[in-house]
Amino acid sequence: MADTARKTRKIKYNLFEHGRLHSGRNRANVDMKEMINQINSPKVQEMIKIGTKWRI
Repeated sequence: MADTARKTRKIKYNLFEHGRLHSGRNRANVDMKEMINQINSPKVQEMIKIGTKWRI
């Protein structure tokens, strides 16, 4: 059987750009290494793979 899984392009996200000029959370003190580890964790990757929606 052929691989019919949908291929998507790489997800790009800027942790510091929250898209707002006058409101939003300050992310100046984000632990970037830990955030990257969380994003790349098997749990989050599984959620992305199956299309789970979550709330932050």
